[in-house]
Amino acid sequence: MQTHRFYLPRRTIESAGLVLTGTEAHHCHDVLRLETDSRVVVFDGEGHEHLCKIQRASSKQVCLVEIQKQNTPPLPFRVTLAQAIPKGKTMEVIVQKATELGVHRLIPVLSERTVVRIDQTDSAKKAERWHDIVVDAAKQSGNNWMPSIEAIQNVRQLAQEVRHFDLALIGSLQPDSKFLKSFLDDFASESKRLPASVLVCIGPEGDYTPAELSLLQGAGCKPITLGQIVLRSDTAAIYALSILVYELQARQRQG
Repeated sequence: MQTHRFYLPRRTIESAGLVLTGTEAHHCHDVLRLETDSRVVVFDGEGHEHLCKIQRASSKQVCLVEIQKQNTPPLPFRVTLAQAIPKGKTMEVIVQKATELGVHRLIPVLSERTVVRIDQTDSAKKAERWHDIVVDAAKQSGNNWMPSIEAIQNVRQLAQEVRHFDLALIGSLQPDSKFLKSFLDDFASESKRLPASVLVCIGPEGDYTPAELSLLQGAGCKPITLGQIVLRSDTAAIYALSILVYELQARQRQG
């Protein structure tokens, strides 16, 4: 029988205990119709998971009693996705899949070729919506670590981030680009270890401008090819992250 998962931030658990309120209480009581003594799982997005039973429940508040607590260690590497914001709801798909793939951070980027234009109000609304998608994706996938979503950056700000990573990569159609695996091999050969932090930059529809590519590569981003077929922005992000996470996990297991 499925044990339903609910999200409570750690600061809320520390201050108010294991009590579901708002949309989580509504979902538990009114949508799922879970009753007293039903078992549920509460996670905080920071690696902690609580197996609980319902003590009492209403539409506004569900009080829980902890049965067991366990901690999920983070992945031994931290992947950050810097994604130029695509048009429509495509970014929502990228946020969802990045969460499922265990990304540590998400940096939304506005580039010269970004179709959408976002003001301060839009930015706040999008951040809230993206956070809700992260929560839902973490619930569905069983991921107890939720990625943080940073404030929207421009390309120049993103270039300043590059130096903080062991390895920085950028999806590229340029002829000098190499397969991702080659850069992992090069890093392992030079450093005698796997990268602990990796940045993956994916451009918008039409890719970054030559000037933006020059800026990011000059800051240290290495151009990776995603094959001969030109991929949509969301496909490119999911494709690159899938290969990277798979390769890092496989190499970690091999020692």
